[in-house]
This record gives sequence, C-alpha cells and structure tokens, in this order.
Amino acid sequence: MASTDFMMKKFSIPTLVDHYLKDIEALKPLVKSPQEESHLQGFAQAAGTFKKVTIMDIIRFAMSYGRGGEGKSEQMRQSLNILLGNRVNQLLPIDVAYLKLLLAYTQSFKFSKQNLEPWMLRFVLSSRFSPVLGFVDAQLHKVIADTQMRIRT
Repeated sequence: MASTDFMMKKFSIPTLVDHYLKDIEALKPLVKSPQEESHLQGFAQAAGTFKKVTIMDIIRFAMSYGRGGEGKSEQMRQSLNILLGNRVNQLLPIDVAYLKLLLAYTQSFKFSKQNLEPWMLRFVLSSRFSPVLGFVDAQLHKVIADTQMRIRT
C-alpha cells in the first residue's frame, strides 16, 4: 500500500507531504460513497496544509500548540487533528484504510526522523541532546498506539 522507502534517505517535509498525498490519492478506488469521498478529500486537504511550511512555521506551531493560535499555526493545528483521524466518530471502510496509511507513515517516520533534510529540524527531532526528544518520541508512540487501537475497533 504505502511506499515509505524514500525516508531511508534524506527527505524534507515537502517531500514527505508529496508522497503522503500520492498515497492518499491511491485510496480513491476504495471509495464507495459520497461520505467516504468527503472523508478522503478532508484528509488530502489537511495534508496539503503542511506542503509549504517553513521551519519558522513549524516552530510557531510547536510553540503555540494547545493555546489556540492564529494564521498558519491555527490552520496547522486543525489540520493535524484531521490527519490523525481525531475528527471521525464512526469509522467508514475508507477511514480504516486511511488509518493504516497513517500508521505506516508514522512508524516509518519514527525510525527515519534522523534523515530529515533541514538539519535544525533533524536535530530537534532526533538528537539525544535535544530537549524535546523525549516528548517527540512519546507523541509518536501515542499516535502509533492510538491508530492501532482505532484500526482494531
């Protein structure tokens, strides 16, 4: 289903988003109803929000997360909730297929984050000297566990 091999080499956030959007598009043949089509479009739109983010956008987003932001940070926060499947109350078959895609990408990212292209982002997310490394790893573990649980139900 998802090809995450590109993460084995240096990759950037835009490259990650491009591959993710292509894999979301590949789910279209599984759509069987207008409601499923709407869900899939919502996931694609949410992923598209992260296509042209800069390091400064990511930093602003991280600094304002949970406090309500404005502009790009708020848009990224809302999109992240959609990407994680948090806005879906009743899972449709397309939602389960999407969650499997999310799981594959999250697991690959967890083990490949040291290959991120911008060195500053790579340092913050994967260096043992980073003050947020424990938090990032805990959040990735939480996303993986929550996604696995949602797929099983």
